[in-house]
Amino acid sequence: MKTVVIVAVILVLLYLLMLYLISPGNYKKCYPYDWLYKSYIAHRGIYNNEQNVIENTSEAFINAIYKGYNIETDVHLTSDNKLIIFHDSDFKRMFHIDKKVSEMTLSEIKELSYDNSSAKVLEFKEFLSIISGKTGLLLELKSQDNKKDKILCEEVMKILKDYQGNYVIQSFNPLILRYFKKHFPLVPRGQLYTKFALKEEFKKMKGQGIKRYLMIVSMFCYNIKLTNFVGRPLFLNNDYLLMDKIIYFYGMFMPLIIYTVTDKKTFLSFKQNKKIKNIIFESLEL
Repeated sequence: MKTVVIVAVILVLLYLLMLYLISPGNYKKCYPYDWLYKSYIAHRGIYNNEQNVIENTSEAFINAIYKGYNIETDVHLTSDNKLIIFHDSDFKRMFHIDKKVSEMTLSEIKELSYDNSSAKVLEFKEFLSIISGKTGLLLELKSQDNKKDKILCEEVMKILKDYQGNYVIQSFNPLILRYFKKHFPLVPRGQLYTKFALKEEFKKMKGQGIKRYLMIVSMFCYNIKLTNFVGRPLFLNNDYLLMDKIIYFYGMFMPLIIYTVTDKKTFLSFKQNKKIKNIIFESLEL
């Protein structure tokens, strides 16, 4: 009998610990962001690179505004600590240059040209000037390292403090959310989720000693969504290809958004799913 009681107590404590780890932040302590769930979210604007309407350019964003969609886009920090709007961590796909965003200055990036388009990479300020409060923004902050991430957050908020439109921030890195929770608690924040391939990551970190094992443990916790306590997100944004029972369980505690749907059948399927609060899409006519 005593063993049963001990086991029951341990299970209850583990359940309470799990609830603590996955609990969201208090949405009542943030700016209102119910607008986030009222219009579908266009990933990088409404674009068609093959038809020279380039992603993350003014034309793509104006198209999204015209069609009445919210916009999801990415904020990167350059080597000279300037902010640009760009999706990838490097310029291989869009400019055929084997350099990372973090390795180039703003002036160097401004010299780059898209194929068959006069559009340029937008600075964050330029992007906000185009949007000018006409639609809601879901801003992904692209993580580099702890030092650079702090600068990224600081520079983003230096500009956003004067912005009059609706926005929320999100990141794959829970430490970025923690920064906002501590320094800008009024700004709504969301946790982006994917899933680490632990065996592959373990091989990559060969020779890093104890750090290797600590990183794998942290990645495992991230994979099973036990990192919410770090930044206390107010919503979760999960890869639609990786939806599972764990994600839907967490959806009982906070809103779920999915990314990035590219076909109509999948879109309609999730549209009918009452557990999904909104959908990020691209390359679709809705």
